[in-house]
Amino acid sequence: RGQGTVYTLAASAKAMGFELLVRELVSEGATVISSTAIRQLIAAGKVAEAAAMLGRSYSISGMVAHGNERGRLLGYPTANIELEDAHVAVPLGGVYAVRVIVNGQSYNGMANIGYNPTFGDVAKPRLETNIFDFTGDLYGQQLTAQFVQRIRGEVKFAGIEQLKQQLAQDKHDCEAALR
Repeated sequence: RGQGTVYTLAASAKAMGFELLVRELVSEGATVISSTAIRQLIAAGKVAEAAAMLGRSYSISGMVAHGNERGRLLGYPTANIELEDAHVAVPLGGVYAVRVIVNGQSYNGMANIGYNPTFGDVAKPRLETNIFDFTGDLYGQQLTAQFVQRIRGEVKFAGIEQLKQQLAQDKHDCEAALR
């Protein structure tokens, strides 16, 4: 919880018999690379900047759960991961270009994190991922979404047709970001 120092760690190491190795701080320009800085970037939706610090894309893994199957009706079926109990940093709500790992295979896709404000019936945030060029049943399977770029924030649309138009644009924008 950011309350210790190198000195308190050294004292704990001596008292508890473990080895402590202290490394020099690493920075990216004027920013010190730290878990706190990375979590702050993720929380702000700056996943590309977080990836630069991590040396890899930030990802969330989980079991695919049943949703309302609305994505399928809209022409963009989604694999849903509930985030309420996630012990991970959750990116700012919105749409992201993602790479999705399923059964060791990588696919491009788009993901939404949030509450589905257009429908207003989701009480807990969830990660909904539409996997491009994928068919199959993923319920109960492990999925990993690697966040590449934030495309836009979460929006409440006036109706289904406006949402469908935006989803088409989101897919186009995500495909461009993933090239």
